Amino acid sequence: MTQIAPDKPLPMLISPKFGQARRELLLGLTYDDAECTPAIQVPYRVEFEDGTIIEGNLDKQGKTRLDNCPKGHAWVVFGSEADQAQAEQALPALYEQLDSALDSMAAELATQSEQALAQAKAEGKLPEMKASLRDAIDAHLA
Repeated sequence: MTQIAPDKPLPMLISPKFGQARRELLLGLTYDDAECTPAIQVPYRVEFEDGTIIEGNLDKQGKTRLDNCPKGHAWVVFGSEADQAQAEQALPALYEQLDSALDSMAAELATQSEQALAQAKAEGKLPEMKASLRDAIDAHLA
């Protein structure tokens, strides 16, 4: 019996990635504040060299663990374009609110200062008030 080699090679029954170890990937994100507050429920997108894409949200500690990830480099993006666009759109109105609140606080502080000055003058306590203010400023600057 004579065997002739097939015109086409037989299909591979084993994946080219067979035997290659997979890995876990740990992601974590905190805000840049004094407490390093976890970024809770922030969406993420991880794209691997082989084209694999994994998306999800961080947990209540601002972390996630991805198991069985492909080897090689990975690119991670936190947040979503829709959330960023919405935040950027709201920014001008928020700046206006902040400006208004600061103006209101400054006006209230000026009024209170004028009233305290008038009361100190009326009670003859202006020298004591000046000395107290000077001491407070010196203590703060020291």
